[in-house]
Amino acid sequence: MTLQEKSDSTVMFADISGSSLLYKQHGNVKANSLINTIISHMSEIIASYHGKIIKTIGDEIMASFSNPDRAVKAALELQRTCQDHPGSGELQLRIGIDYGEVIEKKDDLFGETVNNAAYLTSIANRGKVLMTSHTFQMLTHKSRESCSEYDKVVMKGHTHKTSIYRLFWEESPIEGNSGVTQHVGNFEFTQSSNFRTLELIYKDRKQIIDTTNTPFQIGRNEYQSSLFISSEFASRDHCQIIYRRGKFILSDHSTNGTYISQNNQPEIYLRREELPLLQLGEIGIGQPGHDAGSEIILFKTL
Repeated sequence: MTLQEKSDSTVMFADISGSSLLYKQHGNVKANSLINTIISHMSEIIASYHGKIIKTIGDEIMASFSNPDRAVKAALELQRTCQDHPGSGELQLRIGIDYGEVIEKKDDLFGETVNNAAYLTSIANRGKVLMTSHTFQMLTHKSRESCSEYDKVVMKGHTHKTSIYRLFWEESPIEGNSGVTQHVGNFEFTQSSNFRTLELIYKDRKQIIDTTNTPFQIGRNEYQSSLFISSEFASRDHCQIIYRRGKFILSDHSTNGTYISQNNQPEIYLRREELPLLQLGEIGIGQPGHDAGSEIILFKTL
């Protein structure tokens, strides 16, 4: 190998979030021992998906994979392992992934792909796995079923916004739970209808969503939400509406969940799940519709 070599690779950064609190609660020795144990288990998982540990930086691991699917499957298992690890408490992972050209030099990786993966990790919320649009496009159909468009951001070194995607690792179709007809609660839907516009009414204020302004963020973050909800039951990043395969789909990211009633069907409770918004109905942010009062969101597809 030459001192500097270019190749295509999938780069992942996995950062342990919440370690500062762990050190305060348990002291340096115990906290450091737990962190090292978790990093060791993370390294084993990465290796099991044929990943290569590039380096460990404090509470963060940088790794590379030969293809994006292996990185996504490793990220899924990393999140679940961290969640279930004894003593991990409030520790959660933030993971960023990008696929593209890298420069390998002295057992380290450099280039825009590395910078993108590191940047996604820095903006990811605790427990989130984010990837670039290019990475998403390179995934197999099976892996793409576990992802959805999450936001549009300006990557470092660029001037225009680009889509980024999120991996839903809590309940993932990667493990074989997919089909044309999906069920949430007792509600069944198929992929037959196509809508181009969605109308939302919240506190007598009307907003129109179309294919050009999704993902549409709903939550208690006044500066980043497309629709700001002041309710104490709302999370900062509560849910978003995305457009996929001719449908507007509500994707919940919240702590308290989202309640949806549509087309005279029984109310459905979502928590870290997705549901298409069909025809007309009501959305309760963090509480059932009958308790939401003025905080209810009315919707209608056009």
